[in-house]
Amino acid sequence: MALTTLLACVIFTVAASASVGGDDTCESGHACETDTPKQEDISVLFQSKNAQVLTASMPSNDAPIITADQTKVFVRPIVQKLAEMNATMTTLKALSVATPEVNIVVNGMINSINTNIKPHIVTDHTDTQTLVDTTISTLSTRTSGAVEKKKVAVAADQALGQCYAEQRRLLVLNETCKSEEATLKGEKEIKCTHINLYPKTYPLPDDLKKDLTCNFSNGDCEDVRGARKNEHDTWLNGLSIVADKASYDSAHAACVAATLRWTNKIASCETMWSNVQNKHAHCLYALKAQQLAICMFGDNLQSKCETKSNYDTLISDIDGTGNSDSTGDRASEWIAVNQLECMLTKFVGGAIFDNAMIADCTKNEGDAKADFEEHVGILDKKTVEYESLITEANFNCAETAITFTGDRWSVPQDVLKTHVSSAYTMVTGYEYAFDSDSDKAPFDFCASKTAHTTCGANFACGSGSRKPAETTCYVDGGCTAAACCVKVAVCGDHVLDANEECDDGNDGAGDGCSATCTKEWMQDLEWVKGASSETTTEHSGALSTVCSGRPRNCARNVMDDDQATVWHCNSLVGCSIEFDLQTARHVTGFDLLTWGGRVATALLQWSSDGSTWATSSNVSPVGDTARVMVDTTARFWRLRDIASSNTGWPGLKEVKFRIIDAA
Repeated sequence: MALTTLLACVIFTVAASASVGGDDTCESGHACETDTPKQEDISVLFQSKNAQVLTASMPSNDAPIITADQTKVFVRPIVQKLAEMNATMTTLKALSVATPEVNIVVNGMINSINTNIKPHIVTDHTDTQTLVDTTISTLSTRTSGAVEKKKVAVAADQALGQCYAEQRRLLVLNETCKSEEATLKGEKEIKCTHINLYPKTYPLPDDLKKDLTCNFSNGDCEDVRGARKNEHDTWLNGLSIVADKASYDSAHAACVAATLRWTNKIASCETMWSNVQNKHAHCLYALKAQQLAICMFGDNLQSKCETKSNYDTLISDIDGTGNSDSTGDRASEWIAVNQLECMLTKFVGGAIFDNAMIADCTKNEGDAKADFEEHVGILDKKTVEYESLITEANFNCAETAITFTGDRWSVPQDVLKTHVSSAYTMVTGYEYAFDSDSDKAPFDFCASKTAHTTCGANFACGSGSRKPAETTCYVDGGCTAAACCVKVAVCGDHVLDANEECDDGNDGAGDGCSATCTKEWMQDLEWVKGASSETTTEHSGALSTVCSGRPRNCARNVMDDDQATVWHCNSLVGCSIEFDLQTARHVTGFDLLTWGGRVATALLQWSSDGSTWATSSNVSPVGDTARVMVDTTARFWRLRDIASSNTGWPGLKEVKFRIIDAA
């Protein structure tokens, strides 16, 4: 029943049943009944109704009523209460008598309005506001969680991509190594074939194979023997034994050298293959870590979207009608209840129900609105906060695809031994299909919430330690080491561990990240682009080996890792020195060394194009050294407006950059 209709029924009932004219005719225009019920019967009846209507508690907001056909229908509690009052008025009308108990019941209604109905309306308003506040608070928390988990997922996606890139690079090196090994094996076989020509046989000429005949009648045959010996010596001396020995020695040495090169290459390739295997293991872990990070993000985003949906439904209820959170219904109830209270109060005071009373108890729309806002309140739907939480950066839950780094690698899935570098390919601009429905998996490799498992107490982590048994596994297919084991820190696996400043995926130095995964201070002569001026003076600094064809104290001296050499400006003002890092680099620190107060102040600036400059920081050395920590990615850097603390021209001994291009 509509509230206004119900109110009219209550008013009509009271007017028709309780007001009797002085001429014994009822206000309805009909003759009053003369067979008045007994006083004690009326009292008992009113006491019963008073207990039923005036002292009964307000129904709960979620309590439906059951219709005759057993259908559940939501009826606002205030409307139910007024319906009970209407039933009481109907009973009074049926009595058709004027009794003292009428005013008792009416006063009881007034009291119920003030102690039960109105407070209930205010409580309903407060409960709805609390629900809005709580929902927005939860939405804010889950939004922050999703944003942070997205950052973790991007980092994991980047680490995986870097791992695959490094694995492809190592495969290229291994393939090159194996090709060189095959070449060296062929060279070795050719070189060592020559050894098979030795030992060498020198056949005796046929003319030396003839018999030796001695005619002892002519003497002792000495002359014949001497002649034969001379023939043999001539033959022996004519042989190339010395040359052949030298050829053998040369061939043997070539064979040994070729064999050594081949066996060394085999060892080198075995080491290279071991590197490939290690990186492959790292990448398998990185893949699981990436999937875990993306699934955890997806789970957080689904929770955020579920809360957003709850908020949207709540606001729809607040703006709608026929539900416990409807502001419109609540305002109508407040207005109707106040009007009823006014009319019942006037009735108790002796007035009759007529159009004049109704008009007198009816406030205009503006006054009614102001009275509701004053005594009940203005609902704050937190619209501004809500809008800030559903921006594109904070996710608006309309997303059907999510981009992380945008890079997506395709790698072979068969045994590693069959992998070739050309099979490692990457596409850019890749998006992962996302489902915001909490009953489904957020991404295709994730498990839905109902399919989540936990690590348990017996997950095998090898030498590593286990995470708590209740740790959730979000990836489809069950728990993995990435989810359940505390990662063992490894420098060079593209994963930034707690004890690492950087991890660029290798264990080499000189690339900004050292072999122990600490950030390096770097120099390169080719980074020195130029200076405002250079000098040839000899009173400062040693003679340099890097300034060939340039003034003695050229700008290149600041990058030669030699503190004895210097760069010297030839004026007191307008001094500057510029650096080109060849490509945009992530600079996290700038270090300089001067002498004798030759740098008191300077501006450290950076540029992406070499023409438009921004100031990073002011540099003020203490004790002729300065170290400035920055966090900027740029190609061009310069020190400008270098000023000395004395009359000496500005100058520098060394400059270094702290660069890390990969976390």
